[in-house]
Amino acid sequence: MKPYNSLLVLLFGMMLACVILIFRMSELKDMFSFLTLTRIKPTEEGPNTKYTYETQQARHDQLQKFCSTHQNIHYTRKYDANLMYSQKQKIMYCHIPKVACSTWKKIMAYFLGLLKSPWKDVTLAELYGFDIPSFQTASNLTINQIKSNKNYLSFMFARHPYDRLFSAYRNKFLDPVNLGYLKHYGPMIISMDVNPLSHRKRSDGLYRITFEQFVKFVIKAGPDFDDHWRPQTRICHICDLDYKYLGKFETMEIDANYIFKTLNESLKFPKMTEYKLKTTQILKKYYTELPQPLMKQIFEFYRNDFDAFGYD
Repeated sequence: MKPYNSLLVLLFGMMLACVILIFRMSELKDMFSFLTLTRIKPTEEGPNTKYTYETQQARHDQLQKFCSTHQNIHYTRKYDANLMYSQKQKIMYCHIPKVACSTWKKIMAYFLGLLKSPWKDVTLAELYGFDIPSFQTASNLTINQIKSNKNYLSFMFARHPYDRLFSAYRNKFLDPVNLGYLKHYGPMIISMDVNPLSHRKRSDGLYRITFEQFVKFVIKAGPDFDDHWRPQTRICHICDLDYKYLGKFETMEIDANYIFKTLNESLKFPKMTEYKLKTTQILKKYYTELPQPLMKQIFEFYRNDFDAFGYD
């Protein structure tokens, strides 16, 4: 009889241990669920599903690796207008200047019913006039609700640092639509160049700024001087906010269309093939003309961007 009782006690003990183990596993799953919030789950739909899932895994792993060694990464400001959201669509987007941010502002305006089409041409005044909700004016309660809501699709786009820097130069100094930067920063940039032979003016009397002069100015002015060339790792609070989707400028079409599909929007992002081919050739020309010591300086300036987003 005693062996039988001992067997019952043993079985009861094993069952109790299993129950406790299951309970603890459930607790652990809840505790570490935030680690999987940013992962895009694979589905059977869409031609780029495998690419999207594997690419997102790699991008999140890269960012997590960066954040694990940069826990005290410096942010110069609190949550601001770069972090846009729509409570109706349940989306949060961080826009980074020179990473198709004007296009995405129009898309956000479209989501909010402020534009009939996101592909419509609008002036800069109209673009900045859109009343798009942002963390800059949101209450702490709203921000915390968005951050903790698993149903929100939070996303951002990064761009190769060298490509983005040249885009800022081309748009603001080389071939500007608006002369504001040339008028305001041109004399400042020229004053830093000790070689008077390189001080040339355009037909309108404004200084002609070379790429080398611009790059030297960017480095000397520091990383927080202007958003258009500020390192991307200093803009979107990447180690604080849990982005579900990490897009890249280089794969914008695929990434954007996946986001549209997730939101049940019948939009198609414009193709960028021709732009990429032209840009690659132009970039090579301008960067090969920079002195090697300056190239090393600009790499160090954007080192965190290279490491966080996996650029070479």
